Amino acid sequence: MATLETAHYTPTILGLATTLGISAAISVTCVVAFEVFRRRKSMQYLFVPRTRLRVNPTNPIPLYPFSWLVHSITLPEHFYLTHTGLDTTMYLRFLKMAVHFLLLNGIIVCCALLPIHWYAQPPPAEWYDGSPNSNQSVILDQMRSNSTLAYLNVSNVPEGSNLLWAHLVMCYVITISWLWLLFTNYWDYMNMFRIYMSRLAQRGDKVTRTVMVSHVPHELRNDASLAAYFNGLGFGEVEEVRIVRMVGKLERKMERRERTLVLLEKSCIELGRNVVAGVERKRRKKEKRGKSKNVASLGSGRRQEEEEEEEEGGKKTLEMVEY
Repeated sequence: MATLETAHYTPTILGLATTLGISAAISVTCVVAFEVFRRRKSMQYLFVPRTRLRVNPTNPIPLYPFSWLVHSITLPEHFYLTHTGLDTTMYLRFLKMAVHFLLLNGIIVCCALLPIHWYAQPPPAEWYDGSPNSNQSVILDQMRSNSTLAYLNVSNVPEGSNLLWAHLVMCYVITISWLWLLFTNYWDYMNMFRIYMSRLAQRGDKVTRTVMVSHVPHELRNDASLAAYFNGLGFGEVEEVRIVRMVGKLERKMERRERTLVLLEKSCIELGRNVVAGVERKRRKKEKRGKSKNVASLGSGRRQEEEEEEEEGGKKTLEMVEY
C-alpha cells in the first residue's frame, strides 16, 4: 500500500482531471456490463433473484436503460417492509441519509470555502506577464502548475487570519446537519420498528413476544415465580416460561444450528448451479439435434438431386440411342 510520500501522483488540475476520467471510464464500463448481463436469462437468478420467488415475489424490473435505478428510488418503504424486512429498509434509509449529507454539505462547504482558500493569498506573480494573451496563458499555467491545488487548500490561508472563522462555522454546520439526520432517521426507525413488531405480533409470531433474560435471582429460578414476577410488572400476562438450566448445552445447539444453516445455504447454491448447468446442457443438446437434423435433411436433398440428375442423364442417353 502506497503512502502520500511514496505514491506517484500529479498534484495539478490536469492530474485530477485525468484521475476523474479514468474513474469515470471504469464506472461506465461496469454499468454497461451490468446492463448487458442483467438482460440475460441465465443471469436473472443472480441480479433479480426475488422476482423468481413463488411466495411474495418482487415485480420484475423493466429492461430499458437505468430502469433499476429509477425502480429502486421510486419504490415506497412499505414495499421493502413487506418484502424484505425492517433491516433492509433501514439500510436503504442510511444510504439515502448519506447521500443527503454529502450533497448538502458538499454544496455548502465547497461554495463557501474554496473561494476563501483561493483568494486568501495572491496567486504567483509569474502567472501574469502583462502580455495581451495573459488570460489564456494564466489559465494554462494554473492547470499545469503543481501549486494550483495547494491554493484550493486550507494551507493557503495564513495563520491567525480572520478567514479561519469560516472553517469553524462549517465544522458546526457539518456536525449539526449530521446529528439532525441521525436524529430524524432514528426517530423514524423507532416508529417503523414499533409498527413492524406490532404487525408480527398480530399474526401470532412468538418471536416478537419473547424475551430472554439472564442472571435471574435464585428465588425466581422456577417457572411459577418468574411468571408471577413479570405478571406483576404490568406489561401483560405471561403465556409461557422456559428456564434453561444448561446454558452451555444451549450455546452448543445454537452454534450447531448456525453451522447447519450455512451448510443449507451452500447446498441451495450448489443446487441452483446444478439446475442452471442442467438447463444449459439440455439447450446445447437441442441445438446439436437441430443441427444434425438440418445436416441430414440437407444430405437427403442432395442425394435426391443427384438421383434426379442421373435419371435425366439416362433418359437423354436412351433418347440418343433410339435416335
